[in-house]
Amino acid sequence: MVGTQCRILYQDAMGRMNIALKFNEMVRNGEIGPVILGRDHHDTGGTDAPFRETSNIKDGSNIMAEMATQCFAGILKMSMPWDTMVGVARRSWARNEHAMTTAAEYNKMYAGQDHITMPYVADDAIVEEAVKGMKK
Repeated sequence: MVGTQCRILYQDAMGRMNIALKFNEMVRNGEIGPVILGRDHHDTGGTDAPFRETSNIKDGSNIMAEMATQCFAGILKMSMPWDTMVGVARRSWARNEHAMTTAAEYNKMYAGQDHITMPYVADDAIVEEAVKGMKK
């Protein structure tokens, strides 16, 4: 059974980080009790299957589950955004144009601190020419 939308944190990477930091501040100030931002089957990077939007990653990572492990622990300002950005990275590697743009923006924002490896997108004309030459 799926719960109501109010239990799901619909935010982008920076929004999730800012909300988590605010929760920490409120707990420290005694305004609220402890808060847990958990992860479930909706997490963006820890799951994959043959028919998901990331199924065309050809480097072998589409069959690995350790992406969720990378998000398990860390300093809040890094772990919260990365939890979301793992999914963006996987979609970028699957050649999703919006995800590639988002990953590039993240790389600029976190330059020197963090980096998402960008996919190399081959020029279709060069690939076709190379394949045509192999058929001879």
